[in-house]
Amino acid sequence: MIKSPHSQVWNTDAIASKEKFSYWNDALCSSLMKMDLDRRQSGNFNAELRLLQFGDIHFNHVLSDEHVARLNGAGISRLDNHYFYLLVQKSGMLIGHQHGVENFLRPGDSLFVDSLHPFQLDFPERFECISVRIPRSLLRPFLSHPQRLCTKVARSNSDLGKAIYHYTHYLMNDVGQRNAVANKGATNAFLGLISSHNSNQKDESLAGLQPAGIGHLSKIKRFLHRNYSNSELSPRLVAKEFNISVNYLHKLFAKGSVTFGTYLRELRLARASEILSDLTKMHKSISEVALEVGFNDLSYFDRLFMKKFSQTPSAFRAIAQQGD
Repeated sequence: MIKSPHSQVWNTDAIASKEKFSYWNDALCSSLMKMDLDRRQSGNFNAELRLLQFGDIHFNHVLSDEHVARLNGAGISRLDNHYFYLLVQKSGMLIGHQHGVENFLRPGDSLFVDSLHPFQLDFPERFECISVRIPRSLLRPFLSHPQRLCTKVARSNSDLGKAIYHYTHYLMNDVGQRNAVANKGATNAFLGLISSHNSNQKDESLAGLQPAGIGHLSKIKRFLHRNYSNSELSPRLVAKEFNISVNYLHKLFAKGSVTFGTYLRELRLARASEILSDLTKMHKSISEVALEVGFNDLSYFDRLFMKKFSQTPSAFRAIAQQGD
């Protein structure tokens, strides 16, 4: 193992052939989590793990031959803390299993797993990925629905998938290059970007609503996703669109655990973060981005963006450009 102030490296180069996979098992268990590893193939095995620490967040750059990693109940009980893991696939395939859901990842895709619950990560071929370990206590304040975080892949061809991919690479390649204040801002911006992945997923936390209410709220949210760029959107306008009262509209959102205003604001900010991170849209000015997502007051947009991401829109965009 090789150490520096911000990183540690494990690789199998100097390990005897018969002991390489056992060494890899020990390296992963000590640095990531108490997982059980096995292989479906016999023969030579080579791998490298580079761990970079960015405050409380650990970035693990993994290059490895095929194997399967499992976290079961016994492993969970041995953990001294719990984390979310963001898996960003760079090459090869990953088949992830958690919460009864199977997800297939190809290069550029991203997926979360949660160490509070069993999961399996199947790498059927040689692969390269980045695993980002984030303490639950650090990420939880940024999540509106944490139980949904691990059920959907951020695809490489989506704006959000591209943003996560580029921002992850930027942070990993720039560890130790900024002061504490800049590190905190970049970390919060990264966590805010993750929260947009969570907020863009299908809402399943509607247990307080009757079937008719669930149907109404789902249709209203689809309407907001199609029309968030309209700066004139208001409870009154939406209520009129669906032939319901403003009071009933607010009750629907209240039972869904978030207000109408908060939902629309978070939707717009999430979309703004995706546009600002999209390298094909760098020609757009900050004011154009604000207008595109429904903010006609640039100062108000700047304040909201800064509050959510701990970065100005311009600084957020600059980080995405550097991560290219």
